[in-house]
Amino acid sequence: MQLRATHKQVMEWKKDMTAEEWAALTVIVPGSQTARSENATVQYFARLFGESTGEGRRVVYAESLWDEEKALRLLGTMRLDGKLAEAVFGDRFRMYRDFLADGARAAIDDILAPE
Repeated sequence: MQLRATHKQVMEWKKDMTAEEWAALTVIVPGSQTARSENATVQYFARLFGESTGEGRRVVYAESLWDEEKALRLLGTMRLDGKLAEAVFGDRFRMYRDFLADGARAAIDDILAPE
């Protein structure tokens, strides 16, 4: 029922938007840490926008940010990070994961390799 009500409201808002506004729309989904994985609302908007990964370019999960101003600041930070990551790494999502992730993966492989 929650998702159907969300969809009905979103479609009402969409009627008042241009195609360009709709294509540029980003949704911020506030929620708790424990509900983050496979969050129902994130799943809905990801499918609606054709985003394959859930969170991404147009769907932002604002973990434990219940204040609208803080959630909007998060969105601004993520957009700036995306532009920086695209310019430096050629991957707009590179700043959304630990900077040392690639090196850590190799180090852990080495540490845990059977002797």
